[in-house]
Amino acid sequence: MLTDKALKNWAKKPEPGQVQDGSIPGMFAIVQNGQTAIRFRIKYTHNTKASTKALGTYPKTSLLAARKKAGAIIDDLASGLDPKLVAKRNKLDIQNSPTLNQLADQWIKEEFLNTASDQKYTKRVTNRIKEVCKSIGTLQASDIDAPMLRSSLLAMRDRSEDEAARTLSKLVDIFEFGISLNLCERNPAYSIRKQFKSPKPESRKTILDRNGQQQMIADVLAYDSKPECDLLFIISLISGARIGEIAGGKWDEISWQEKIWYVPAERTKKPRNGPRRAHNIFLPSQQIILLKNLKQITGRNGYLFPSRAKSGHMSKETLKTRINRAGYQGKQDVHGFRSSLSSYLNKEFGHLGNTETAVEIMSHRTPQGVRAIYNRNDYWEEQCVLWQYWADYVEGLLPFPLGELGLKR
Repeated sequence: MLTDKALKNWAKKPEPGQVQDGSIPGMFAIVQNGQTAIRFRIKYTHNTKASTKALGTYPKTSLLAARKKAGAIIDDLASGLDPKLVAKRNKLDIQNSPTLNQLADQWIKEEFLNTASDQKYTKRVTNRIKEVCKSIGTLQASDIDAPMLRSSLLAMRDRSEDEAARTLSKLVDIFEFGISLNLCERNPAYSIRKQFKSPKPESRKTILDRNGQQQMIADVLAYDSKPECDLLFIISLISGARIGEIAGGKWDEISWQEKIWYVPAERTKKPRNGPRRAHNIFLPSQQIILLKNLKQITGRNGYLFPSRAKSGHMSKETLKTRINRAGYQGKQDVHGFRSSLSSYLNKEFGHLGNTETAVEIMSHRTPQGVRAIYNRNDYWEEQCVLWQYWADYVEGLLPFPLGELGLKR
């Protein structure tokens, strides 16, 4: 048994050996072969793994001080904590590590809400994080390991691999945020990212042959609907823009003189890197005719396509539903309009300079590759020419004169 008197005598003639302390289980003092220093240590087991922790060197560390350290380790073990992680937190001044609930709330307020302007997206992300926190949210963020986090995401992955992967991406951000503030010392979400990957996206369904396109347009227009829905269909097809940009359009975004539709940044899709960007859509002669027909119907409203819905405008699902009911579910997707535009223009006018890059920008996609990094030209003149070529082509597919669209037939 260790006593102050025994330690003093041992220090005078330090011989290699080990003496157990009778008051603290697992604690002992040791002099190793070839050394003279008396070191205090404690052996313990955490999660079936045996470990040894240094407590200090005698006489710099007294027997009483070593026993206090050993007692604290015993208390940590009784609370289910890993003494090594506790020591790391103490070293980094992370004694008061927040729970995952608290850390996630702080990240949402200080980081996420500053970049997420879309309310639906914000709600979707916060709900996913809350789902994970149901099982582990009350645990300290520093105590959460990879197996715990993985287990909390399995049910979500069974429901949707993409949803789980996107949620894990936000959890990576949350733990990185905690590390930057010394609120936790590791990122368990990062270590399991390879187990939660989004499936490769399927290509948007679209009809590319002229006869098929002609029949699809005739069938969709033949489906009984309001005149403004006919106009939404063809305006979307000619523009090549995302349906959300078109359905939420406002009359004050249209410049008749410049023949430009100025889509504000808040209604465009956020790119993976960087902020949302405004999107300018050129209005070829056909679009001007269609918009003037539409103005006769909805011109008194602020929106091009008004609705009694909470948003004040038609849902972007309206056109998708109409196409499906016309018999083209799984054959033609609303997002496929952009593929139709790109395929046609690149095939027919690819020999013209900068066609590929101009078409990418027309579709509000960022051109890729090293060349695109240094080439900041927006090729607006080329875009306008190509948009007119595409509008001419679409007009040739219509089953009746374009000027009759939106009017009673």
